[in-house]
Amino acid sequence: MKILALDTSSRILSVAIADESSLLFESERPADGGHSSSLAPEIDGLLRGGRLGWDDIDVIAVGLGPGSFTGLRVGMATAKTLAWSLGKKLVGVASLEAVAAAAAAESGASRFAVLLDAKRGQFYGALYEKKNGSLREKMRPAVLTPAELARWPEAEKIAVEGAVHPRARFVASIGARLFREKKFLDPFRAEPLYLHPRDCNATIKPKTRGGKR
Repeated sequence: MKILALDTSSRILSVAIADESSLLFESERPADGGHSSSLAPEIDGLLRGGRLGWDDIDVIAVGLGPGSFTGLRVGMATAKTLAWSLGKKLVGVASLEAVAAAAAAESGASRFAVLLDAKRGQFYGALYEKKNGSLREKMRPAVLTPAELARWPEAEKIAVEGAVHPRARFVASIGARLFREKKFLDPFRAEPLYLHPRDCNATIKPKTRGGKR
């Protein structure tokens, strides 16, 4: 089984191809021109470089966020289109969990709090715990105030900024587990983890007679 994994939740475009046990190919670079113009060529380049075709790919794994609203839309739309049009299984991985997985691979800590600036004095945060060599979600991604964050259990805190970003290689490794557990997404209904849904809606007031509102 081979997995094509991608994450577009941050300023770094991360794409990887892996099998169930190891990373095969990876590409990461700043999405300076925007994810929409960079993602498809990056995927194509990785496949060509690995001398792989779409028949070699079994699963599409996509980072769900939270993160950049525009980036998440591009990544999710691409993953859903590929899964539907090519008949591939689709799995979704919280981008904060991918960061926790990277930390767990390098740290002896057992609990990880992954935090992302959500602006307005708030954080996106999620809590993960490593037990028996496996990483599991203890508190799902949510918008938190500093007071709520202070009440969390003791954990190694990881801020998603600068060099710390969700990497597709860990989206792939988590995606392999989700595939084994048959936790697939419906390409027609899957949505990113926006967590601020009101920011994604436009409300237009109806006009009254005479053009007044």
